[in-house]
Amino acid sequence: MYYYSFRSTQLVIVLFIMADCAFFGYASLDFTDCGGDPLKSIAITDCARSFCTLKAGSTYNVTVIPEFVNPQVDDSSIEVHLIQYGALFNQSASIMNKCDYGCPITNKLSYPVFNLNFTVSSNMVGLPATLRISCKYTSGTSTITGYCVEINVSIYK
Repeated sequence: MYYYSFRSTQLVIVLFIMADCAFFGYASLDFTDCGGDPLKSIAITDCARSFCTLKAGSTYNVTVIPEFVNPQVDDSSIEVHLIQYGALFNQSASIMNKCDYGCPITNKLSYPVFNLNFTVSSNMVGLPATLRISCKYTSGTSTITGYCVEINVSIYK
């Protein structure tokens, strides 16, 4: 009887978590930090699981929230790549709101939100891949890594 009660409690907790994610429309994505400022969170439209499935030729909206923006930033740029079996494929990407906080961005701005779009190339092969999103900040004549994140994905045609 104890075993049954324990399993019932687990089932209720799992159902509650699934309902919570479905209600809010997204799930927290697992990611690997590949340099730069730490991230608070990242979300991709149509990606409710940590292992996203992306369609070749489709455009996705991404919301990236770093912990802070450290330097006095004059400008920012974004690069999105898909990595398949060691090969790096550049994807079309743009930041939609890079100067919402004013350019230059103030020093140590807490929890800025970067909204960006990227399009998965229609030439991508339908295989597992790593999605790498990296942001570079320009301050005067120097360029530094703002943030870099990698997410395991799968591509389909």
